[in-house]
Amino acid sequence: TFTLTNAADINALAGTVKLNLNGRVSTFTNKVLTNYGDTLDRFTGIGKHPANASEYYGGLLFNPSLSFGVKPGEDPIVSATATRAAGLIVSITDSPDAAVDAESVVIKLDGEAVDADLTGGGGFLSAAHQPNPPFTSGRHKVEISFKDADGDPHLHVRPLVIAGDTFTKLLDYSFPESYAGGEAAATVYDLGEGFNNATINGLTAETPVTLSDDAPPGSAAGTKSLDYVATPGSLVTTRLKPLTRSRVIETGGYTYDVWFKGVPTAGGTALQKLIDYAGTEYIALKSTDADGDGNSGEVIISVSNNANFIVLDTDDGLDKTGWNHLVFRFKVTDESNPASIAGEATAVLNGVTTTRGGNLSDYGDTFNRPLSIGSHPAGGENYRGLVYHPVVSLGVPPVTGGGDAALSYTLNGSSLVLTYTGVLQSSADLNAWADVPGAASPHTVVIPASGKMFYRARPAAE
Repeated sequence: TFTLTNAADINALAGTVKLNLNGRVSTFTNKVLTNYGDTLDRFTGIGKHPANASEYYGGLLFNPSLSFGVKPGEDPIVSATATRAAGLIVSITDSPDAAVDAESVVIKLDGEAVDADLTGGGGFLSAAHQPNPPFTSGRHKVEISFKDADGDPHLHVRPLVIAGDTFTKLLDYSFPESYAGGEAAATVYDLGEGFNNATINGLTAETPVTLSDDAPPGSAAGTKSLDYVATPGSLVTTRLKPLTRSRVIETGGYTYDVWFKGVPTAGGTALQKLIDYAGTEYIALKSTDADGDGNSGEVIISVSNNANFIVLDTDDGLDKTGWNHLVFRFKVTDESNPASIAGEATAVLNGVTTTRGGNLSDYGDTFNRPLSIGSHPAGGENYRGLVYHPVVSLGVPPVTGGGDAALSYTLNGSSLVLTYTGVLQSSADLNAWADVPGAASPHTVVIPASGKMFYRARPAAE
């Protein structure tokens, strides 16, 4: 904010500047606003210089605003954050109209008062608290109460989601919505919050992407699959190193979710990649018998370049002729050694769950490579089949109850596309739940003009 204090010289207005960054206020007095900007006859730019194709901001922006006038002083500004590593961090910034009585501050975590002595001064107070045992992934609540200089009480309640419970899509490609078509240098557009578009490699300029009407049972009307049966190709993300080990630790793991049709049963020993990060963390198919059980044609899941980390065949739910839905999750269990993160790996193939422990090394980060769909990110190892709605996420989706059940959604026009494992249920009042008859993931629901309906997934064995 710029608050006018002296308008004697219209070409050099004097005022006080205040910057509020994440609740911490810095004040600068006797600053001068000249008329230089008015002489340039320019507009206001959001994310770039208003007159030049330069000085672009390279991050995310949310709800920018510009206003005349200055808001009057209000309650103190309170913020609270929490991570498994740092614990609970609370900050309180005084406002001119409501200075904080520091001795009256009480902090409660999940309903229990905690020992968190405040430090700081000059209008800014902070406190840190490390629970014992440390935070676990999940939702928590913090309550901050205090009195101002006039003795009036204040109460601020903040919900907290520990970083390990975060679930953020790094890419979400659905066709034909992700692809405009027709370009020689075509782009596939990310429909998730990752803004991670892909370039298309391996096909001709005249036909950058081939789409098929063959889609999984129950898929949204009009959706298509990537067709790599006759001609191999791949999608390579524009962002490098999206799955770094530091981000995996922050979010508690990572998740691959993909539908595919086509399993090689002959013709060499080469891997055919469905999803691949850096060449080290991938889902692939192979015609050989990798686990020695006499059953050729298998799904190979690699962690830390361990090509046989998990091997899945028909005994593990694989359908060699029809559509397959595979969700792979790596959940962090011990982050004390960032170069070798301990975790629990779970693969759910057509409802059949395979689980094992293992370690995720930092080997993949050393290559400075992207994610790819349909090949190795550096080229080659192309998949020869159909791929439908690949999604890669940081974090692991929440599990409802025992067994394996998870639910996520995407909007497709006036429809809601529900992707889940387990059994889909619906309810009109959050009390009475019933299985949705005939539902198969992904399940599409037309959003009604009025009324409401709730959905959840339950474990299939429940």
